[in-house]
Amino acid sequence: MVFQVLRPNTASLGFGLFLAIHASSVWGGAFPLLPLTLQTFDVMTLFAIVECLAFSLTFFASMAFSLYCPNLMRHRTAVLCGPIMCLGSICLIAPLYATEWLIGLVVIGAICLGVGSATFFLSWQRLFASQSAERGTLDLVLGMGYSAPLYFVLHAIPKAVAAYTIPFIFIPLAEVCLIDASKHIDFEQPMFFDDPRQHKHVYRHVVSFSWRSALCVGGIGFASGIARAVALEDPAMGIFVNYASMTGALLSAIALVWLWRHYTFRFDTVLAFRTVFPAVITAFLLVPYLDSFYLRIFAGIMYAVFTFATMIMMVQ
Repeated sequence: MVFQVLRPNTASLGFGLFLAIHASSVWGGAFPLLPLTLQTFDVMTLFAIVECLAFSLTFFASMAFSLYCPNLMRHRTAVLCGPIMCLGSICLIAPLYATEWLIGLVVIGAICLGVGSATFFLSWQRLFASQSAERGTLDLVLGMGYSAPLYFVLHAIPKAVAAYTIPFIFIPLAEVCLIDASKHIDFEQPMFFDDPRQHKHVYRHVVSFSWRSALCVGGIGFASGIARAVALEDPAMGIFVNYASMTGALLSAIALVWLWRHYTFRFDTVLAFRTVFPAVITAFLLVPYLDSFYLRIFAGIMYAVFTFATMIMMVQ
């Protein structure tokens, strides 16, 4: 019974592979797999700002399209994710051969990775939402769990090879999994024909119900992002943070699956945030006074917590 529950399928395995790829892009696409000489403070800061803006604007644009052009949801847009992310990774590899174009390539790569990863997230979320509640939740949580070993395997590959396998093998493979899983979406479901402008009160209720949880998750993400920004002077720290994040995803997935199969429980995001906030803000205020080792521990824990919070938010 346990093995049947944990057995991967196309959706969970593909989602896990995408998350492993995305974890590598958190610190700059293929940057963690490229020489540290390219990872200067200015370059990493520029990349982080542009990627975050592109990622956020893509989500806001999707909200606008869902409101004013709901017909877009009826089409299979999964084919757009992979090529955009591939282009972003290639742009970050290109400076090895065209150093004089470093800044321009980094900006283009950041935009492509931000837009591509956000589109991937939206496509996976649409897939899980179209499934039954049990199947969608299980695939999402298992995908989070599978992302950890896949990430470790990715980093076990020699760096000189891994930098090229991301855009030419792993991203296309995640794209194929998404397209294959999306073939089973029933586009005749009401969610694909609903016009938000005709049911504004329903969406207002959803926003009023979920904005506090979203704000709490965003607050944790902001704290982890600040720690990441402070640590940009030490690019090697990104590896530690990513390992902590992936380990957190694995442990969170195991805990959620176990609790889900043995107990009936309700997770209150706002209450959890109120519980951990005093510890988070205290640790955050201590950052300027402690050494880099403490910063690594703090950033790693925050990213692990943020990964868990993101999982809960997607399930909700």
